[in-house]
Amino acid sequence: MRLTAFGSLVPPGSKDGFFDVVYVFQNEMLLEIINATVHAFSAQTLTRTSAGYRLYWAIYVKPVRWITPAYLALIDPFRRWTVYPQILDKVREQWIRLYAEPLVSPE
Repeated sequence: MRLTAFGSLVPPGSKDGFFDVVYVFQNEMLLEIINATVHAFSAQTLTRTSAGYRLYWAIYVKPVRWITPAYLALIDPFRRWTVYPQILDKVREQWIRLYAEPLVSPE
């Protein structure tokens, strides 16, 4: 595991989809996007619990223009019912693929 000068596992400024990486630590990451409509951050942290792991995920949005609040209101249902569930499903599938223990069939 190689760390950057700031301790990030991924160099700041690297691309992650539409986002730019601010930092990635072992159990935490912060991504940023700035465009004509928003300046937004996606903050994620993974914590161990007695039952396994829990992912905390937050999206922070700062308006860039006067149209931002109306734009966000317009796309809100799409984000909540399509985009976020797809992202979480993808995270879950990758987590299971990488970390789930294989099921042992009873013999």
